[in-house]
Amino acid sequence: MFYAADYETLALKPSGYDAILCRNALSATANREGMADQFVEGLKPSGHLVVVDFVVGEASGNEEILKRLYDGETPKLLPLRAQQVAGMLKKRNFLIHVAKDITDEVMPRILEGWGRFSQSLKPGVTPRFNAEIILDELTKWETRMRALQSGALRVYRFHATNSAEKKKGRVGTLSDWKY
Repeated sequence: MFYAADYETLALKPSGYDAILCRNALSATANREGMADQFVEGLKPSGHLVVVDFVVGEASGNEEILKRLYDGETPKLLPLRAQQVAGMLKKRNFLIHVAKDITDEVMPRILEGWGRFSQSLKPGVTPRFNAEIILDELTKWETRMRALQSGALRVYRFHATNSAEKKKGRVGTLSDWKY
């Protein structure tokens, strides 16, 4: 089952989840530390955490595109560097199994999604209010794509498991047992 959550006030059921998927949430909240604490709180021992999010790539020489990106987003986009995300997880005793730049896989999907969406639009049918929202979203994604193409912004996937409970001497799953 999937649940949406308010990033700023995230409060997960203690040891209530086998897995958590955090998609584009760390870069969208100022309360990253609290969110990461809740991942530990909410995951069962050896539970899986998958984080897919924007991270800062090569900032040098890309200051203008990053400024445009940060100024044009509401709510503000607040990406960390990949090393900062990994450090935040390690600090909480997560075992990181995958930390991979997936930008080259994501960019074609973004373009494909916008292509499908544009084909679904019918001239003269979209109300002006909706058209303005669509144009704002398109502008936001155009800036994101430029930032991704320049290397200023990247998309990373982290896969980690909760090892905090193991340190307390608890065994969470059959795969944790020693044979």
